[in-house]
Amino acid sequence: MPIRWSSTYGMLHRADLLKEHADRAQQAFSSDEGPSLHSGLPALEALHKAWSSRAKKAKYFHFWTALDDAAAKIAEYYDKTATLDAFIFSMLLHPEMKMRHFTKHWPEDLQGEVRKAAEEVFKQRYEKLNSDPAIPVHAKKNR
Repeated sequence: MPIRWSSTYGMLHRADLLKEHADRAQQAFSSDEGPSLHSGLPALEALHKAWSSRAKKAKYFHFWTALDDAAAKIAEYYDKTATLDAFIFSMLLHPEMKMRHFTKHWPEDLQGEVRKAAEEVFKQRYEKLNSDPAIPVHAKKNR
């Protein structure tokens, strides 16, 4: 079987370029300097966008199946994490992020859902803290 080394090299080179997106996304999930949960959703969104857009380009024709499958897997992870309060609150409470990512990348209806979810969690926590009879009134005021 004749082997076309130049086309094999081209495919491997493109695969290496695509791998860089996964490496950057993985680095966004980890940090030596502090918590990084707040960067989880933005990293998944960026990786999904990069792989989905490349799957549509003729240049990446040989990889479109793998790119579509990878984007589907990222979407699956995203769907599992986007509904968890921990990810949303880690972004909302981060001093540099707050609502910035949501207002820039999410439609207004989803931004409203983020606000409602935050208000509901805060309300539940407030009511729990202020309805516990075991906590003295003066301690409740200092919280």
